[in-house]
Amino acid sequence: MSKAGVVFIQAPLVTGFHDALLALLQEDNRRMANHLVLTVSEACLDIWPVTIQDYKAPGDGELHDAKIALNPNRFPRLYKLYTSLPPGVKGLTMINLLNRHQMMKEASPEEANAALNRMLLGRQGLGEEANNQTHQAGDVPGPAAALGPEEKTEVNVSRPTEAAVPAKVAAPPAAQEDILDPLASMPPLSFD
Repeated sequence: MSKAGVVFIQAPLVTGFHDALLALLQEDNRRMANHLVLTVSEACLDIWPVTIQDYKAPGDGELHDAKIALNPNRFPRLYKLYTSLPPGVKGLTMINLLNRHQMMKEASPEEANAALNRMLLGRQGLGEEANNQTHQAGDVPGPAAALGPEEKTEVNVSRPTEAAVPAKVAAPPAAQEDILDPLASMPPLSFD
């Protein structure tokens, strides 16, 4: 049962080479893991694009079958990349790229989170009008400039089940009153 336009990335995962991807895809909820892998890679294409290394075959190791559905509506940039690759290397190149993005996400979580936030803010549909006004005003480019200083959206990649929640700027903590403990002067109990 396949949906129109959906392609399947199929290539073996090799233990010792694709460990970052294997660890994530062996989760109980495979659909969520697939979605997380593709979302992170879609967001990180700008900062970590395809390299020649992604075209190279992995070394020897235990093989694990992988099949990841790539929906062109949800992941248009990855879909465009996949369809532009030459036949025979599509699956291998995409699996290597997805694995590298997972490794880079672990090595540089700040960069991955920033890329993910930029992508998600763009998808939230702040609207062409908001983006155009921001660019015309000469402010900081991008959809994040439309948000005020008190509210920014954060997404933690390491916790994929959480939704993007606006983080409020917290007021400084109020001074706490010192409350005396009436039992503080008693010696410790002994049950000898």
